[in-house]
Amino acid sequence: MPNHHLINPPIGRPEVRDVPWAQRRSYRLVQGASPSDTDGTESYFDVSSYTGVNSLPEAIMEFIAHRGSADRVPENSFAGIHFTACYQIKQIECDVSVASDGTAVIFHDKCLQRMTGDPRSVSSLAGHELTQIPLVSHWPGPTQYIPLAKDWIREAARYGLFVHLEIKVHDQQVERAVEAALEALDESGLLPSQVRVSSFSLDAIQLIRCRRPGLGLGLAADKLSGVATETLETLGLTSIHLDIRFLDPLAVELAADRGLKVCVYTVHSARQLASLPVNLIDSVFTDDPVALLDEMKTLKIFK
Repeated sequence: MPNHHLINPPIGRPEVRDVPWAQRRSYRLVQGASPSDTDGTESYFDVSSYTGVNSLPEAIMEFIAHRGSADRVPENSFAGIHFTACYQIKQIECDVSVASDGTAVIFHDKCLQRMTGDPRSVSSLAGHELTQIPLVSHWPGPTQYIPLAKDWIREAARYGLFVHLEIKVHDQQVERAVEAALEALDESGLLPSQVRVSSFSLDAIQLIRCRRPGLGLGLAADKLSGVATETLETLGLTSIHLDIRFLDPLAVELAADRGLKVCVYTVHSARQLASLPVNLIDSVFTDDPVALLDEMKTLKIFK
């Protein structure tokens, strides 16, 4: 059985963590460790003394670690939480899918193949079976496994991250997906003020609005033109999430004029934003928030 060292994390925020994944060093979350505890292949990092991101000017928009900084760590993993928090990135995004027993897990795809090499579907296995499956990694470090949603969300909350929870509706099972996600939220202890729930499924958003009217909601879409005006007016959305590949200045302005926070996905370079009114963009989803922040610093895109 794999060592799920993060399934039951110690109470309280750890004061010591490892050198970030970005430095391609071996990864481990510990409490009360020191460099002398290592065998030379692992290094530890005291986040309380790290000022790398805090020393930068304030960016003009928020950076959201898409799938938990997927360019730096295995996507949708516990490692993503720790990498994101380590660099003082305040917001993180994850995807919620549903196992065969109705348990919510943190996983993006319908099929396990891309991230695990397993040809089966997420919905063909129970939650406890999925947590035994290792995630594909291109970086050295302890193996990461598919997390249960309640545990992943609880860990993100422990580090004070704002969570963007995207519900994936596979096989059109909207109610099943929503119920699993809401149950995981309840069990995680995450406060409503710490989360925004989103989905590409309009039906899922409508159902959540009925079940949990107090939750902040975001609707994801390829283009603003693909969303009916009535939908924007009646759902009580907090944000609209739009694809950078199809985004134009007019769409940003129209969404902002409706009082919506404009969140853009998935941004790999600041140059993708060059033609857009960046002052109207609330936040960007990016697989590498650290690199994007550094690039924006170089280009002096700050308040």
